[in-house]
Amino acid sequence: DEFFVPLVGQTPDAPFLLDIRYTVPSGSLRLACPEFPSEPAAQKTYLGVYLPPELVFLGSVGQWTDELWWRFGDSVGFKFYPRRYDSDLVSWVTQDVGVTGDPGETFQTDGRFHLFSTLRPLPPPEGDLTLVAIDEDLLSFLIFVVVVVGGLILLRYSAAPRFFVLGAFVAVLVLLGVFLPTFSRQIVGAVLSCAILTVMVLWLVQYYAWIRPHDPDLIARKETRQQVRLARLRTKLAPTPATSVPGALPPSGTLYDPGKQADQSGKTTDDRPDGSEQRKGGPQNE
Repeated sequence: DEFFVPLVGQTPDAPFLLDIRYTVPSGSLRLACPEFPSEPAAQKTYLGVYLPPELVFLGSVGQWTDELWWRFGDSVGFKFYPRRYDSDLVSWVTQDVGVTGDPGETFQTDGRFHLFSTLRPLPPPEGDLTLVAIDEDLLSFLIFVVVVVGGLILLRYSAAPRFFVLGAFVAVLVLLGVFLPTFSRQIVGAVLSCAILTVMVLWLVQYYAWIRPHDPDLIARKETRQQVRLARLRTKLAPTPATSVPGALPPSGTLYDPGKQADQSGKTTDDRPDGSEQRKGGPQNE
């Protein structure tokens, strides 16, 4: 559509404010700026977009640059903030221009403010701004399902493929942060952390409930430790050999004759019940 704006009462050298308000189809994420055929001397053009709260901004397509800065929030995720708010832009545009009232107060908005900028935008459709957005609940569901299903599939494999997949997953996140920074910041958050934690818990349960009890190496080490314990117990319970001590009683099982005594001279005497005494020794001289 083409419109003619009458500039009645405006001097060529005096700046003025042109406020154009138009609508776009409901749910459309493709935005086009008005085209001025006379090619005005525009240095920098800002485009502010309000997205509904239930939509998550994942990126944009076109020659526009997002004027957003990101900060890691307290809720384990990134939050974005516009570098300039709509009120600042209205004040900047109306500076040194005789305007009665605040035009921004009569422009009803709802949602989260996103700011984009470019130099001399091309006429539509080459200069259009296309936003990429998705429902927040749907994005959270997809992130959780993809990560958990991938973890369940890896339950069938050993540790080496799992570490390979984890390394590839980290590499993909790094590449997304380089080439698609907005998308990577939106998926890295509390939902992704909960999904990874769920997968780790499933892997630990499988390890202690199935892999560890059936691991042949662990079973062999366990049997070896049990054999070592049994050997130590047998060593402690084994009887020690008896040692002869002078003056001690003879061990059990031997006969003791109280009639046999040894005198101090080394001769053995045998006291008989009949009172006779026998001596054993060498020949004696009278």
